[in-house]
Order: sequence, then structure tokens, then C-alpha cells
Amino acid sequence: MRIFSNIFVVIFLLITISCGSKIFPAFEVVNVDVKEDRLSVVFNSTPNRNSLINAFSFSCDLETINGDFVFSDDEVCFYPEKNIETGHDYILSISIEAEDINGLSLNKKYTYKFSTKTDYLAPKILSITPTDEEIIDENIKEIKEIDSVLYEFKHEKSGASMVYLANDDTNKCFSIGFKTLPEDSTGVCHIIEHSVLCGSKKYPVKEPFVNLLKGSMASFLNAMTASDCTIYPVASQNDKDFDNLMSVYLDAVFAPLSITDPKPFLQEGWHLELFNEDELPSYKGIVYNEMKGAMSDPLSQISEYTNQVLYKGTCYEYNSGGDPDVIPELTYDYYKSFYHKHYHPSNGVIYLYGMMDVLEKLEFIDKEYLSLFYDDGEKIEVKMPTPRIVKDSVFNYPVATKEELEKNVYFSLAFALDRADNIRDVMGF
Repeated sequence: MRIFSNIFVVIFLLITISCGSKIFPAFEVVNVDVKEDRLSVVFNSTPNRNSLINAFSFSCDLETINGDFVFSDDEVCFYPEKNIETGHDYILSISIEAEDINGLSLNKKYTYKFSTKTDYLAPKILSITPTDEEIIDENIKEIKEIDSVLYEFKHEKSGASMVYLANDDTNKCFSIGFKTLPEDSTGVCHIIEHSVLCGSKKYPVKEPFVNLLKGSMASFLNAMTASDCTIYPVASQNDKDFDNLMSVYLDAVFAPLSITDPKPFLQEGWHLELFNEDELPSYKGIVYNEMKGAMSDPLSQISEYTNQVLYKGTCYEYNSGGDPDVIPELTYDYYKSFYHKHYHPSNGVIYLYGMMDVLEKLEFIDKEYLSLFYDDGEKIEVKMPTPRIVKDSVFNYPVATKEELEKNVYFSLAFALDRADNIRDVMGF
């Protein structure tokens, strides 16, 4: 199914939803009654007769059964060619065309299953499932908890993925994120996150991020580096401001000045300073100084050391923010090669949320950025850790001269769990 010309293709989702969300029109199926010679379907308003005849599908043991329709106000009776008999499994499907508040077409599908294998005298409805098998087209999912509809797209040329959560929230959100898997603790992921926001091709100013903080009406504006990804989220209730924020962030990640000019790398990463020839040069840098402060906390050191032990052989054993002892080993050439490998649309996910003209946003993203890239088919995969047992492990950390060693001993007990989407094991633990 193509949602937006040849640009984006919805890629999947068989999902479960419930009736009655304000995202959809009020027209719903409210009851199904099964008799020996007919099926009676009651709607909450008078249906369109012609559209419903084509929307019905009835089968016995997966074999389609035709029949006749009789309409009466909000009720439709379907009389199959063969009476409903014992010893069979039946499925009734009803598709209803609808449209969400953002103008994207939906196709709600109700699936009713019943069996006569266990009851000789009369049909017994074993499962009526509009609440756990109702489908809005096979590409779209309603998330009831946040009253939203999820669309997932794929950009054909660049390989980029995009998620759109459609709802009536005026606080619109945009984010773009990339899988960034560190191979050491030089903090290259963190330094790239900082430096790409130091000017871009379309916005060649020293610190557009700081300018946005001063002049934007953003309700949220930030960037984050995690152990295996880097994300750039923004949000605003003002349409013009939102479009501007989205443009600045897209240009920052796809056309940063830091790839051709090393000054942002030196400023945000690390460099040597010497103010007095009688003194030794010292390391400086925004990320370098930030991580010196972060890693001065013993608990942070315990966390990083625990990751090294539990996740040996994966990206999670490294400090993606950067270890101050290792950051000066990062070279500008490696910085650039890491950026080019990871900051490609095929390795990223674009996220949109809220009430907006999503087709307009897709057109802008395609025209200005994604159409300039080709998917080379190379995929970056996250290597999962192998199960291992470490009975005990000890490491030392610096303590101030005046502090007592006995009062600065820490004990930590840690377990490596499965992926976060293994809800049963992770939550059960």
C-alpha cells in the first residue's frame, strides 16, 4: 500500500484495536447474532447498502459462501446459500472504509469467528473478536493507551524508516535517530551529537542550537546519546516554529559543517590548550569536560565497569558518552568515517507525532533530504551479548587524600537481561 506517491511505502502491521476511539467515525458494528439460516449484524447507524454488500465475506472451513442480504434500518441480515450446520468453523469478515482526523484513509475490518463443532443443537460462538483482532487495514495500528493511530513508512530510494503517531495533540513532535554503535570509549557518538549542531549547510551559524533555545517557541528541544543510538527530538505547538525546528535538525544531521571543518570537532570533542609557556598543556573540550564531571561520580564508574563485564564483545561494553582517559585518542578522520557510516537515512528512523498535515511533511523531508540518498543495502546490526556468569570482579577508583578508604567501598550486584521488548522476562525480573 502506498501512502504518499512513490516516496513512502507503509511496511507492516497486523494489529489489534478496539471500537469507539475518537480517531474514527462513529459508524461501528455493535452486535452479531448467529442463527441456523442467517447472520444478523447490527450497526449503530444506518449503513450504506451498496458498500456493505461488497464488504461482507463469509466462509465455512475457509471456503467462501455466497448469500443474499436483507436491510432494515441499522440491521443487515445475511442469508447464506447453505444453512449453518454442526461440525464446521465459520468466519465472517466485514470491512468498513473510514478516514482519520489527519485525512489518511483507513479500512476497518471486523473478524467474527464461531464454531459448531462442539454444540450439536445450535451454533456456539467461540470467539467474537472486534476487540482483539479488528484490523484497520493491514498497515496501521491504533494505540488505545494514547488515543493515537500508528503509521509506519519506508522511503524507497534512501531506505529511511518513518513512524507517524496521528492524533489531535497540538503539541507536535519531530525526532530523527540513528543506530550509533561505539567501537571504543572515545565518545565519538557523543561528540558527533554535539558538533553536528554547530552549524550546517543551510544554517551556517556557529551555534544554531543555542539560537533556537533563545528564539524558538519550542516546548522541547534537545539531543541525546545512548549506548546504541543517538536521537534529535524537538516539539512545538506553533506550526511555523515546528517546521523551522524540523528543517534545522534535518540539515544538522545530513549536512553538518563539522564534516568539512574540524573546528566544531575540536571545540566539542577535545583539544590542547596552553596559556602559559611555563605550564603543561591541558585537555579541553565541551564533551571532554562534561564527561570528566560525569565520571567523577563513583556510581557512574561502577555502572560503566559493570557494562564492560556483562556485555563484553558488544557495543554496550564501551562508554558511548566518552571516557575522559580515552577521548583524546579520537582522531578527526575516525570521527568523519564514523559519521558517514552511521548517519545515513537507511540507518535511521524519523518520528512525527501530533495533529499535522503529514503528507506535507513527507514531501518536505523527501524533497529536501531523503531524495539525495540511495540505500546501498548495508545494514548496521546490534550484536546481542552472550550469556555469561561473572562471579566476582573488582576495580579501583581514585579517592581524595583526606577520605577514608573504608568508607568508600561500593558493592554492586548486576544481571544482564534480554532485549527490552521481551516484556515477560524483563518485567518479571
